[in-house]
Amino acid sequence: MDHRKQAEDKLIVAGEANLPSLEMARANSKDPEIQQRLTSVITRIRWWDWVVWSGKSSVNTLTGQTNWTYKTLNDYWTVTSVVVGHDVIVLDADGKIERLTLKDGNVIWKANAPETPESVKGTRALCATSQQCFTISATNIRAYNLTSGKEVWTATLHEDGCEYPTVLAAEDGLFVYDRKKCNYYELSNGKKRWDIGGGCFQASQLAGGDILILSDKGLSRLRPADGKVLWTVRPVDSPDRMSLMVANPYVIIGGWTPELGHIEVFDQDSGSKLFGTVGCLAAAAVGSAHTLFLAKGNGSFQGGDLLALNPVGWNAEWSCKYEKDGIDLLIEDSRLFLCEYDSMACDVGLKCLKLNGEIAWKAKPTGISVSHSEYEQRSHLLRQNGNVVLVSNQSSGEFIETFIAQSGESVTKWHCYFNGK
Repeated sequence: MDHRKQAEDKLIVAGEANLPSLEMARANSKDPEIQQRLTSVITRIRWWDWVVWSGKSSVNTLTGQTNWTYKTLNDYWTVTSVVVGHDVIVLDADGKIERLTLKDGNVIWKANAPETPESVKGTRALCATSQQCFTISATNIRAYNLTSGKEVWTATLHEDGCEYPTVLAAEDGLFVYDRKKCNYYELSNGKKRWDIGGGCFQASQLAGGDILILSDKGLSRLRPADGKVLWTVRPVDSPDRMSLMVANPYVIIGGWTPELGHIEVFDQDSGSKLFGTVGCLAAAAVGSAHTLFLAKGNGSFQGGDLLALNPVGWNAEWSCKYEKDGIDLLIEDSRLFLCEYDSMACDVGLKCLKLNGEIAWKAKPTGISVSHSEYEQRSHLLRQNGNVVLVSNQSSGEFIETFIAQSGESVTKWHCYFNGK
């Protein structure tokens, strides 16, 4: 056996404890061969740099291989899950909750929620903070210790039930809402801290912890400490037919395809309206100097316009067309990555734009099957160690393809069909 390979394997067995010294040795070395070998060792130790949780499988995007797949009650059932550090918490259809390692699927702990997702009052949502995880059913919230899985407390939601509750988790509380009520609960004991006396259609959390909601009253910013409304603005269109997006330092609201409406951009701090246009709100991202890249659909399921808006005067520095009804934007390292997809046919395209609007490269994913479906399909982008990862969720399965960010070259492909094939 190669003695250098044996030495590498010993370093890898030692694991994360060796990382600081290995990274320092690589930085100080002048020998390209030693640098290459150290990079190989560091890459193998830092497995988490190359893992994507697809929703039911742990995938290594460096190799395109499946690390492991969670076994559900049936092959078609997708689990509710949330990634916490190097682990994933999974809630299955039978009410079983497990914390497993992303690397190999080893079970850290198991628990059971009395309300299962298939029951009338079943569990609808799952979320986690740094110390606890929570299941939210139509009637109850249950808190579990993140380390041990032990149930810590149970809180009752409003008596008439919460058919489709949605939750925002902060470090000091949980904001649980539907169209009937919005309540904020203490993390330590599950006691309700405050409510707003009604429901909301959508909500989002800002980096500082404040909560944005779209309700009958309009778009409001709430303080989590006491629920105080910091500001409220009334949109041009009806709030119940709008999407809410946060792209720091902006808040953006607008209708969704195919309903043309007013897209409005507000300042997060003051609620002041900064910009407005007509279209369907599709996607948004913010670049340097707070330039807003805004994708607005034309309402015909046939794409729309991508605008680069200068916040000084709010004029479009440049614009370009996109052709599909679905779009996702990712901005990093002075480049804008654009994924556009046909939500009913899984036809996906990927391009990289310079921030002046010039096309750096285009790519056509080949690892994603094209299949028509009555169910909506979605694709989104992730950035990972110099690569762009395209994740496509379809009714038939999940597909992941990894591209080199600089060139658009496809390096790995992965797929998992829900029917087990």
